[in-house]
Amino acid sequence: MKIAIVQLSDIHITSDTDPVLQRAELIASSLYQYAECVKQIFLVLSGDIAYSGKEEQYDCASTFINQILDSLKNEYRTPVSIVMVPGNHDCDFEKNTSVRKAVIADLNNVPLETIDEDQIDQCVSVQEAYFLFQKRIAEHGLIHDDHLWAQYRFEVRGKAILFDCLNVAWVSNINERQGVVYFPYQRYSGRIKESADIRFVVLHHPMHWLSQEQYRDARARVRSFGDIILTGHEHVEGAELVDDAVSGESMLIEAGALQVTGDANISTFNVIEIDLDEKQYKRDVFCFENGEYCSDSTFGSWASFKALPKRKSNIFELSDQFRTWLDNAGASYSHPSKTNLLLGDIYILEFRVSEEKNH
Repeated sequence: MKIAIVQLSDIHITSDTDPVLQRAELIASSLYQYAECVKQIFLVLSGDIAYSGKEEQYDCASTFINQILDSLKNEYRTPVSIVMVPGNHDCDFEKNTSVRKAVIADLNNVPLETIDEDQIDQCVSVQEAYFLFQKRIAEHGLIHDDHLWAQYRFEVRGKAILFDCLNVAWVSNINERQGVVYFPYQRYSGRIKESADIRFVVLHHPMHWLSQEQYRDARARVRSFGDIILTGHEHVEGAELVDDAVSGESMLIEAGALQVTGDANISTFNVIEIDLDEKQYKRDVFCFENGEYCSDSTFGSWASFKALPKRKSNIFELSDQFRTWLDNAGASYSHPSKTNLLLGDIYILEFRVSEEKNH
């Protein structure tokens, strides 16, 4: 049984005059080859759907996505479901209040697991238009409608398919810098153990955009449950198979931009074809060239199917409480940039004392 994941990322819609909005049927026609051989298509929007998080930009996005869906339905009856996460461009920073700025500034000084709903609401207030758009076009299959961690679950021919959609853009600012993105994974520890035949993690920023103190733990958590991890943001397509000693293999797939501001000729998207019975998958990268979208190995497409990542079962998984105990510095330390230092924050410079020996 085959499914297809169509990953559209970084669409950056500004207005109804955007060149990419005229290419809905071209995108759909490039998907016909999959529609005739898969049981379901999942259209994954991995962030930066709009350019500045405006309601009118999502109106254009809604028309664009529906044109793709209509074109597919006119040719084939293959079901299409939509899965989505916001990116930093899905934030309307005209609504970035002083209260939101203060909450984000304080995140470096408090344990992320202690963040409450009021603080989260302040941070995601700039994404209001995005969430209204999500309710319009992407509610089917949504089992956890959470502003930070949405979950979609689908059953296709007896196979369970799970999408974990992480809103890592909830603390985004206009001048985004690498290493200042936070995500409260500890709040959602119960979701990590949910089972499925295949599990996708969708987030806009690649993991290395997370804060240094959170990066290693967050990376380990995502790899522990995600078979295939889909990201965007950097406008460069890529794929990497990671074999973690604890959790086993996972596949990281990055999408290029569907629309780059200032250059209408740069436009790419990914298609991942998956055979769940044979446990194989294949990635195609489509690029806009000479008036159409073409897939070619020179763009990063694979010529043949590969085995799905092999997972490991870790029976000695650490609880959040034990992780907290391990990271306790054993005393109360503070720093101008952080009030509560953890063991991982402390670095002791290694030095050696040479000793003369008298013979």
